[in-house]
Amino acid sequence: MTATATAAAVAIVGLPAAAIGVLLARRVHQHHKDYYADQIAKGGILLWVRVSDKKREKLAVDILKGHSGKDVHVHDWSI
Repeated sequence: MTATATAAAVAIVGLPAAAIGVLLARRVHQHHKDYYADQIAKGGILLWVRVSDKKREKLAVDILKGHSGKDVHVHDWSI
């Protein structure tokens, strides 16, 4: 496949997919933004804890819940 054909294929398939991704990200972002703003307005504290393994993940969750943590949950996100 030539470079021009490859670029055309990426533009035809990639650009619409990227646009949809941006729209979905904005919608999800606004949902989380509203949720966090509501929690903070109610006196909550927003806290992220990054751990290196499942054992420490469980320990972190147990500590937060043991000290009256509300809505404590785990995400498999990575940066």
